[in-house]
This record gives sequence, structure tokens and C-alpha cells, in this order.
Amino acid sequence: MNNETVKVHLRNVIVNVIAAAYILPVSLRIAVMRLTGIAIGEGTTIKSRCTFAGPGPIIFGSGCYISFQCEFDATGTIEIADNVNIASGVSISTCTHRIGDLDRRAGPRYTDNVSIGKGTWVGTNCVILPGVRIGPGCVIAAGAVVAADCDANGLYAGVPAKLVNTLDPEPIPA
Repeated sequence: MNNETVKVHLRNVIVNVIAAAYILPVSLRIAVMRLTGIAIGEGTTIKSRCTFAGPGPIIFGSGCYISFQCEFDATGTIEIADNVNIASGVSISTCTHRIGDLDRRAGPRYTDNVSIGKGTWVGTNCVILPGVRIGPGCVIAAGAVVAADCDANGLYAGVPAKLVNTLDPEPIPA
């Protein structure tokens, strides 16, 4: 095992065992995660039992809320902009396989980065696949599988996720 692989495994143990503990206060969880190299903006909350894997950079903007038991496969880069809410059970993956031949359908592995735009809300148990770019101001309905890019200010739902409504980009009056 090379030195870089050891560093990634050590980071994953610290983040997925120590920082993921339910008993750990959010402020301490964020501090431990920052020490391992995960970029986390001010005012961001990451709840317990989230799983982080891979060597790629993981970047959380400011004011984000990440709920319980989310999975982040950062074989490539995961970039989450400011004020993004991610509900429980969401899975974000940057690694997959090309379809192989008859002997092994999981062909050669490849990575592709994922980005989620400012102010987006990702509902419970969504799956975001490699290479997806979600524009700012989107809502991704619970259970959606996002396999393609999402334009800004859209409501996306289904398997695969499709645009079902365009959202008003103007602020809602209080």
C-alpha cells in the first residue's frame, strides 16, 4: 500500500468512525472533519452516521445542512455550494463502471465529479450519480435518481429524475 492510500484510509477511519458517532456534538464533528481535509464552510451542519469514502476533495459551502446517514463517494470531487439542504439517506457517487462484456458486466471503472448549486434542496433517499451538475435553486424530490444535469430552479422527480416544474427564482415574501 502506498503512502497516499494509507492517508486516505486513515482519513476515512477518523471521519467514518470517530466523527460519525451519534454522541459527538456537531461542532466537534465539523472540527474533526476539517482536520482531515474536508472543506466545510461556516454555519454548515453535518449530522451523525454519514459515510465518506475516496481520496477526492469534498467541499461543503457555508450554511449547508446535511442530515443523517448520507453517503459521499468522493473518488472524484464533490462540491456542494452554499445553503444546500441534503435530507437523510442521500447517496452521492463520483465513481462507476462502464458496461463490460458478457464475462464481467461491471467493466472499467471511471470517475466523474458531482456539483450541487447554491440553495438546492435534495430530498430523502435520493441518489446522485457520477457526472451530475445540479444548478442553483433546485428541489430534488424524495427518492429521485439523478442521472443527468439539472437546470437551475427546477423541481426534479422520478427514476430517472426529470423536470416536473420550474420554480420561481424570485425570493418568496415573508
